[in-house]
Amino acid sequence: MNLGQLKKSLVLIVLACFVGCTHNFNVKPFPIKPNLLPELNIKKSVQIVNVQDQGKNNIFKSGAGSKWIGDLGLWTEGAVELVKLVLNNQNVTLAHDADKTLKLAITAGKLTTEFAGIRCVVNLEVEAGNGYTQNYEGNHRNSSPIAEQARRYAGAGAVTKAVTDLLNDRNIIEYLEN
Repeated sequence: MNLGQLKKSLVLIVLACFVGCTHNFNVKPFPIKPNLLPELNIKKSVQIVNVQDQGKNNIFKSGAGSKWIGDLGLWTEGAVELVKLVLNNQNVTLAHDADKTLKLAITAGKLTTEFAGIRCVVNLEVEAGNGYTQNYEGNHRNSSPIAEQARRYAGAGAVTKAVTDLLNDRNIIEYLEN
C-alpha cells in the first residue's frame, strides 16, 4: 500500500467514526411481578394519558460511530400500557371520561456501558388529577453477552422499574383509591 492509499484509508476511517450509524432504540417494558405491587382498592374509573409528544427523539447514547435514539412518545406509550395492564389485572375500570387521571411522560433516558453490562436510566414524570406530580427514576442493568439484547433488556427493565415505583407511591395510591 502506498502513502496515497494509506491517507485515503485513514480519511475513510475517521469519517466513519464521525458519521457512523444511528440506531432506533425503542423498547416494550416487562410485565410487573404481582408480588411487587400492592393490592389496590380503586372504585372509580381511571384514565391513563400519554402526554409526551410522539416523535420527540432522545439520544440515549452517542459514541464513536453510532447513536442510539429513541422516541420518548413510544417509550411513554409502553409505560402507559403497562400501567393499564396492572390496573386491568386488579379489576380497575379504565375510561376516557374517568373520575381519576394520571398523565405520564418519559422525559429523558440514557444508556451507559459498564463492566460486563449495559445500564439504562429513564425519567418518568407523572401528574395526578389532583395536581400531585412526581418523577420516578427507572434504573436497570443487564449483563447479556449480546450487546443488542443487553440494551433492549436494560431499557425495558428501566421503564418497568419506574412504573413499579409509580404504582407503589402512597400519594398516587391514596389519590386513586379516594
